[in-house]
Amino acid sequence: MNHQTFFSILLVVLFFACTTENSHNKINPTILAKQTSYLELKKLIIEDVGLTDSIQVKILSLVNDSLKNHLMFDISSVYKSKDSTNFRFWNNQTFELSEKLNDSSKLAESNWDLASFFYQQNVSDSSYFYYNKAYNLYERIGYSAQSGGVLLNMALIQKDIKDFVGSEVTAISAIKKLEPLQLNALLYNGYNLLGVLNNELKEYDKALSFHQKALSYEEKFNNSVLKATSFNNIGVIYRNKKNYKKSLEYFRKAISIDSIYLQNSRLFAMLLENSAYSRFKLNDTIGLENDFLYALKIRDSIDHKAGMITNHLHLGEYYLKQSDTIKALDQIQIAKSLSEEYHNYGDLLESLLFLAKIIPAKSKQYYSKYIGLNDSLQNQERLIQNKFARIRFETDEFIAQNEQLNFQKRWIILGSSGLVFIIISVFVIIIQRKKNKELVLIQQQLKSNEEIYNLLIDSQIKIEEGREMEKNRISQELHDGVSSQLYAIRLNLESLNNKSDPASLIKRERFLEVMRKLEVEIRTITHDLKMNFFSSNIGFSKILEDLVKEQENIGKFKGNIIVDEEFKWDELTSKVKINLYRIIQEALHNINKYAEAKKVEVIFIRKDENVFLTIKDDGKGFDAKTNTTGIGINNMKSRIKDLNGQFTLKTGENGTSIEINVPKLRNKIAYDKAN
Repeated sequence: MNHQTFFSILLVVLFFACTTENSHNKINPTILAKQTSYLELKKLIIEDVGLTDSIQVKILSLVNDSLKNHLMFDISSVYKSKDSTNFRFWNNQTFELSEKLNDSSKLAESNWDLASFFYQQNVSDSSYFYYNKAYNLYERIGYSAQSGGVLLNMALIQKDIKDFVGSEVTAISAIKKLEPLQLNALLYNGYNLLGVLNNELKEYDKALSFHQKALSYEEKFNNSVLKATSFNNIGVIYRNKKNYKKSLEYFRKAISIDSIYLQNSRLFAMLLENSAYSRFKLNDTIGLENDFLYALKIRDSIDHKAGMITNHLHLGEYYLKQSDTIKALDQIQIAKSLSEEYHNYGDLLESLLFLAKIIPAKSKQYYSKYIGLNDSLQNQERLIQNKFARIRFETDEFIAQNEQLNFQKRWIILGSSGLVFIIISVFVIIIQRKKNKELVLIQQQLKSNEEIYNLLIDSQIKIEEGREMEKNRISQELHDGVSSQLYAIRLNLESLNNKSDPASLIKRERFLEVMRKLEVEIRTITHDLKMNFFSSNIGFSKILEDLVKEQENIGKFKGNIIVDEEFKWDELTSKVKINLYRIIQEALHNINKYAEAKKVEVIFIRKDENVFLTIKDDGKGFDAKTNTTGIGINNMKSRIKDLNGQFTLKTGENGTSIEINVPKLRNKIAYDKAN
């Protein structure tokens, strides 16, 4: 990390801490009171009395739910940086409850927190292991933003152990997840890390390109500290390219950012020291020692040990250039001691090389230590890199095994589902066949009923025809036989007129009167016998006219029958005629009884193969919501339903209208041929 600063882990953790907190604010109102008590308990632990034994017991005795889990996670987070024992305890409690609740999201957060804890403790392999667990959990539940953030942290750890290529691959994977989500802060960290990695790989042009990309994301949220960080990293690249003027230009651009010292004194000290070192390389020594010492003072005040080691090394190099060997040796010895104390082996190697130059008599000894330490570090780095690879491999293998098991499980489920489907299909087919047989029987029964009905109709027609013939015969007999005989009797009786005695006169008048009455009665009977309800002589239209006139006289309204010119009564079967007649009869009866109408129209229209009948009046109407359940209207609806027709009733202040649409039940083609 020499000469450079990284904020990726801090930013990633802060970003998702806010995201997680927001997601937990969406609590169901029914548990708001419970949440409030948990928050008060959390406040008591964190801000007031602390975590006493009694409070700990109380928390552990709470009902195992998501709120308790969230509370324990928050407590563990509070203790992460100040009390490792309490952190590990509460983190473990969160692990266990998350598994019980099957809460993958909180389980992933707990792994992330534990990984961050180990990173702070410089236990990189454990940190990487738990980050990897968090990553796989987030992947499983489809949290792309969180899995991308975890990958960035894993890439940082890989960079720290100098697995620059592996770190670059991981960082690119993270960016691919984050770019579609447009998470600018995280994307800045990703591209900034790629710039640092390519600088270490000596791919300087690529490194500069990545840092420029990082700056393009920084511009979207305008963070001056991150801008200064990128300028510092770009300056380091130009310094490594030995373009010290360009590197100094970027260090000064960063220092000139407003209030950078107040915003981040650690970064300011780094920029000041890097700027001084570039000036040193340019042989610009004016005020150089003061800049080095000022940067060292700031770092000492904030206890930035890694920065202090770098400062002492650069001061040693500066004093050595000034031929002040004593001061140079003093600075390098301090750097060596601090590097050993804080296990900063990269700077320790650099300090050994300087000591070999400053003390030629011991150069062999220092070079030997350098080689041994360097080999040891390389072996250690390889071991850790292999360990990381095993972690990823074992995880991938575990995932692959799970996928294989899931694949087998899916096939078992599919096979079972298929078998169940076949069984159900066979059962359904059997049931359907049974229903089809029943439907065939029902259809046959309906057909038989229809045939029986038609036979009954034909029989009725024949009966009616027989009745007609019989009535005509009787009429003829009455007319030709009885009537003529009565006429002869009347003539004979009239002969009594020649007799003038009182008895003959009385007898004559009595017989004549009887004869006249019989003659009138016989004529009336003859007339009635000849009348046919549906006779071609009178016709259906005449029957309707008589019906309307009869109701006119009763109701004192003006009735009018309107028939379409193309309408042919003979196209209607007797069944249609009688039902329409009864409907008109019922409608006129209702008009007389309730409507107080002045005008009534009965309209017949032929359209396509349908009969449209409309009966409308200008009466006072009625409430259709409450008065449509009477026997008369229900009878009308029943008749229309029997004819497979449609019945519509409209009523209001301007009158009532009944609209009927029925199919003609007589074959039109047969009728046309007959005519």
